[in-house]
Amino acid sequence: MNEKFESTRVAAYYIWDRTQCDDALALWYAVEDIATFFKKSNILNAAIIGGIKEIGKEKEAYRWFIRHIAYRIYIYTGNEYELENWFLAEYLVESEEWIEQIIQLANLI
Repeated sequence: MNEKFESTRVAAYYIWDRTQCDDALALWYAVEDIATFFKKSNILNAAIIGGIKEIGKEKEAYRWFIRHIAYRIYIYTGNEYELENWFLAEYLVESEEWIEQIIQLANLI
């Protein structure tokens, strides 16, 4: 199966599993947009994400990173609950498999 398709499918599943958003295309777009954000921000390996997580939740760089992911979750799922989107973004960056898939996708874009 195409690597880009598979990475997008798996990463989108993680968002669906937590949001139960019934718009598969929106989830697909969310993942592609997050991967594009990673690409444009030069976040292209898990070590960079690990570094962001290590600096701590109180640091602006961490909040900037999570805010971008949470915003895309909001835009594509329509979930208006900011904290739910924030916690989902934090959940996603803690998932090694999700990180692996989104990084792979960012490198393929």
